[in-house]
Amino acid sequence: MNVVFSAIRAAVFFAVLLLGITYITIPNGAVPSWKVDGEEINFPYTFNVDKPRWMEINAMLKGNGKMFLVLPRMGLSNIEVFLNGKMIWQAGDENHHSRMWTQTFVVPLNLAGGNNTLSVKSFVLYDVKVNWPPYLSKSPWTKMFLSNLFFSEFPTMFFGMAIVLGILMMRISHQTLDPAGNFLFGISLIIAGLFILDYSYIGLFLNRRLYLFTRRIGYSLPYLSVTSYFYSVRRVVLKKFTPQKVVIPMIVVSILPIVVYNFKVARILAFFLSPIIIVLVAEMLIEIISERKYEFVTPFTFLFLSTLYSTILVWKFPNPGVLTFGVACSIVAVIKHLYSEYRNLTVTAILAQKKSLLDPLTGAFNRRVFNEIPPSFRGTLVFIDLDGFKAFNDTYGHEEGDEVLRRFADIVMKRLRKDDIFIRYGGDEFVILLNECSPEKAIEVVEDIKNAFKNAVGLTFSYGISEFNGNVLESIKIADRRMYDMKRRNMGRARSEVTRRD
Repeated sequence: MNVVFSAIRAAVFFAVLLLGITYITIPNGAVPSWKVDGEEINFPYTFNVDKPRWMEINAMLKGNGKMFLVLPRMGLSNIEVFLNGKMIWQAGDENHHSRMWTQTFVVPLNLAGGNNTLSVKSFVLYDVKVNWPPYLSKSPWTKMFLSNLFFSEFPTMFFGMAIVLGILMMRISHQTLDPAGNFLFGISLIIAGLFILDYSYIGLFLNRRLYLFTRRIGYSLPYLSVTSYFYSVRRVVLKKFTPQKVVIPMIVVSILPIVVYNFKVARILAFFLSPIIIVLVAEMLIEIISERKYEFVTPFTFLFLSTLYSTILVWKFPNPGVLTFGVACSIVAVIKHLYSEYRNLTVTAILAQKKSLLDPLTGAFNRRVFNEIPPSFRGTLVFIDLDGFKAFNDTYGHEEGDEVLRRFADIVMKRLRKDDIFIRYGGDEFVILLNECSPEKAIEVVEDIKNAFKNAVGLTFSYGISEFNGNVLESIKIADRRMYDMKRRNMGRARSEVTRRD
C-alpha cells in the first residue's frame, strides 16, 4: 500500500508539473503565419540539413507601433531577426554558436504602417526541430520570466546544487561507513550536474568545431550520468555492488557519441541509445521497491516518469527540460538518506567520545578532556583537594566516600556555567576551569562551592588558583602548589585550635 500511495503521489506531482509547464508554453499573443520558401509551416517544425546552411522563416505583419516578438525555446544555436530587411536583433552568427534551446528571448519591434516583413534566420549545423512558433505579444514579460525560470534558471540552480553536494560528498566520504561508495557517489553527482548544465542557457558563443564537440559531450552525458548514478545509488542506498562486467560496457556505450568520428552518426546513435536510460532508471525503481526502501519510491517514480517523458514522449510533447526536475528530485532524496546515515554515525561517535571523557562515578570529565580543550580557552584554573577524605573513608567506608564525591560533584556542576569545565583529576582531587573568569571572581565561585559542600556534607576542601593561558601542566603545577599552601595553613589552624582547647 505504501508503494502504491507513493507512486500515485509522484504521478500527481508530475502531472502538476506538466500542467504548469503547459501553461507557460502557451503563447499569450498572436502567432503569425510563418512560411519557408513561400510555403506555410506548422510547428513543431523539423528542418533537415545535409550540410550546414541557413534556415529562414518569414511572416508578413500588418500594423503600426511597438510590439514584441517572443522567441520561445526554438532549439537553435544562433538567431538573427530582420524587420523589413534590416537586422534588429542577433544572438550568435554563422561562425558562433551556443546552446539556446531552453531560453526564451524577447525582441522589440517598431512596426511601420502597412505591411512589414519579419524574418528569423539561423545558420544550422545539423537537423533541428523548432518546437514552438515565435509569436507577437504586447506584454510578454511574465511568460518570458516563467519560461526562463523553469527551463533555464531552475536547471542552473540544480547544476550548482549537484556540483556542491558532489564535492562535499567526496570531501566527507572518508568519514562514512562506505568511503569508496560515497566518493563515487560524489563523482556521479558532479557528472549529473554537468548533464543538467546542458539544460541551462549560457550566453557563451563558440566556433563551429568547439560547439560541435560540446554537443558530443552533451549527447554522452545523459548516459554517463545515469550509468554512474545507477552504480552509486545501488551501492550507497541498496548496499549492492554492480559487477564490472555490467558497469564497463555501460560506460563504453555512454562515451560512443564522443568517439564516433561522424557527427551525424554520433547524434543518431545518441537518440537510439535512449532506451538504456529508461532501463537503468526502471531497474533502480524496481530494486528500491523490492528492497522496501519506501522513502525513495516517490522521488524515483518521479524520475522514471520524467525519463520516460524526455526520451520517448518528448517527440509528441516537446518539453525536454522536464528531466532536470526528476534528476534533482532523486538527488535530494539520496542526499537526505546519506545525511541521515552520516548524522547517526556522527552522533554515535560523539556519544562514544563523550562517554570516554566522563568519570563514571561523579559525571565530571576525566583527564582525557585536557586534550580536547580549545586553544583559545582562557580563564582561571582551580585545583581542589578534599580535606580529611582518607580519614572519612577509613571511618565510614568507601561506599560513603563515593557518595561524598558524587554529592561534591553535584554541588559544583550546579554552580558552573555552560562553558566552564569540571574535571576529576584523581581520587579526591578535582580541577575546575572557569572560562573568561578573573582570579578574584574565581575565589568567589569556589568559596560559594566550599560553603555549600560544608553545609551539605560537613567536610571542606583546600584549593589553589592560577591563571590559565593554554598550558595545562604549568597551570596545574602552580595551582597545586598554592593548594598545598592552603592545606598546610588549614592544618596549622586546626592544631592551634586543639592546643587552645587543651
